[in-house]
Amino acid sequence: GTVTGATAMASWMEAVEPSLSSLGAVLLAVALLLLVELSRRRKKKLTPLVFGQVDGCDHLRHRGEGKLRLVCISDTHNDHRELELPAGDVLVHAGDFTQFGKEEHARDFNQWLGEQPHKIKLVVLGNHENIDFFWPCPGGNPYFDQIPEDTDILIAHGPVKGCADGGKGCPALLKTVETCRPRLVISGHVHFARGATLMRHADGHETLLVNAANCGSGKQERKLSTGPLVIDL
Repeated sequence: GTVTGATAMASWMEAVEPSLSSLGAVLLAVALLLLVELSRRRKKKLTPLVFGQVDGCDHLRHRGEGKLRLVCISDTHNDHRELELPAGDVLVHAGDFTQFGKEEHARDFNQWLGEQPHKIKLVVLGNHENIDFFWPCPGGNPYFDQIPEDTDILIAHGPVKGCADGGKGCPALLKTVETCRPRLVISGHVHFARGATLMRHADGHETLLVNAANCGSGKQERKLSTGPLVIDL
């Protein structure tokens, strides 16, 4: 009986050994992925920032001598003419300048934009103007791969995960920012999360990430609740 039991045990071990080996490989892979993620998180430090004030507007200064002034707005939803814009070198609109992509809103915004004195004007589309808008992109975004690694200022309608995003940011864009390490990222989209975060990379490089949404949330979701955000670089 002892010999038979031992033989049976040996046969069972031979049968399950491949399964145990496969399970061990899976657990090892999971452990390695966790280590990589923990290491990635340690490499960067996120610090929420508090806006200052200049000319009655929210204000931030980020590295440098302040020789370049950006006036940032987003999510104005056809109320752009109600804004009072301060002077600056660059006017940035991070998307959602219309209500539901209406053509008359876009035409009026374009005319208004041409009336502004800022020498350079940069505008990206938001989900109200782009029917192919997908956010967030947990599986990656091929367009992010086209962003040059020497980018200084990145404008994306949706915010980066964990950075003034209200818990609704994009993990794929986070990885892109960690790779490209731009000086400044300007977004909007999540109205209630307007704010700013400073990301410090492992090598000491810093990225300022702002959510410049102007409309509020709840009953104020389609009404302006804040003014422009001024950033000096």
